[in-house]
Amino acid sequence: MHLLRLVIKANYSLTKAAFISEAVVEYEVQRVFLRLAFEHKLLSPRQFAYGSAKLDEIGRLLRGWQANRQKIQPFPLERKSLGGGISKRQRAVFLAGRATALLAQVSGLSFSTSC
Repeated sequence: MHLLRLVIKANYSLTKAAFISEAVVEYEVQRVFLRLAFEHKLLSPRQFAYGSAKLDEIGRLLRGWQANRQKIQPFPLERKSLGGGISKRQRAVFLAGRATALLAQVSGLSFSTSC
């Protein structure tokens, strides 16, 4: 759930980089928790495979979003797309929405990091 909150905060924040970086760290923590749950036989191999596939996709989206944010010039809202494609801002918003949807889908596999 913490990862989902970070993605939502990053999506609506003007300073996205800090939230995206936190989300990447939280993603790594969730990967470790998923692996530990499988090793301690709390998840079946099928559940582990499903969770791993979804987390891998979330990781790719987060890293793509992070790389995209690092390439954007200081005033991304004023940039226009050239050649009929989507702008970098539109792509970042799409990636954030996709990551949010995936997180909501696997929220049952999410483990809390707080004690």
